[in-house]
Amino acid sequence: MKPILILVDSKTNQSISIRKCLEPQFQNPWHFHKELELVFILKGTGTCFIGDHIGHFGPGDLILLGNNLPHMLKNYIEYDNSGSAINAEAIVIHFSNHFLGKDYLQIPEMEPILNLLESSKRGIKVSKYMTSQITDRIENMLALSPFYRVLELLIILQQISDDFKSTVLSSVDFVENINITQNRKLDRVYEFVMNNFNKSITLGELADVAHMNKTAFCKYFKARTNKTCIQFITEIRVNYAKRLLMEGHKQIAETGYECGFNNISNFNRQFKKLTGETPSLFQKRFPSGIS
Repeated sequence: MKPILILVDSKTNQSISIRKCLEPQFQNPWHFHKELELVFILKGTGTCFIGDHIGHFGPGDLILLGNNLPHMLKNYIEYDNSGSAINAEAIVIHFSNHFLGKDYLQIPEMEPILNLLESSKRGIKVSKYMTSQITDRIENMLALSPFYRVLELLIILQQISDDFKSTVLSSVDFVENINITQNRKLDRVYEFVMNNFNKSITLGELADVAHMNKTAFCKYFKARTNKTCIQFITEIRVNYAKRLLMEGHKQIAETGYECGFNNISNFNRQFKKLTGETPSLFQKRFPSGIS
């Protein structure tokens, strides 16, 4: 399993790529690319995997992803009354750090945007209020000429840089310990775990993915992530379980099994260890679920 590098389609004479996605399910796997990505969800709900963050996304969400940040969005397929799948919709903008030239970020007026792009390496979820202020600009970009797209993107980034209520998603440790060009083994391991965390995963399987023996792999993983493989997998499973419990659609036992825990006692124990409370107490804080 090679690390998945997505080559973003873009015209050679344009520095910004924008498209509207309409499909029953977003198709991209766990991947990264050299461009930054601004994604605006128009329709559809699901789970986003951004670095080591697992969260929920839905209509009206705006997320800025830094270059080379591994991510994946999986939406729940919905059906209409006739049984046909309903398209999810999103506007996706890709651009490089240097879409206005290599030195434009060095001038004093661009410092807020420079800081924003640096923070985007961990992924940023823009606040609902700020998103409402720039929704029209994002939608209008689809019909603009290349020149005006550049100007509009610059304004959008400036507005996001003023958003003091935005949320940084992935942990500092993840960004500091994952170097795309030097940790190909970890890329393969992360991809494997993200696609299989709800199943039984053995150290032998992870070592095989990294093309190492088990002893060497465990030392390698701990040295680069500051956690064991088991700790990493457990964190992924618990974070996903938190989202399912918040949504309120599943019973606690069902949630535990769906997240890859082979017995409920272990699920309860690991959940409390990482969150400080049991799954049942956690779920009671969201009696009506979340949209």
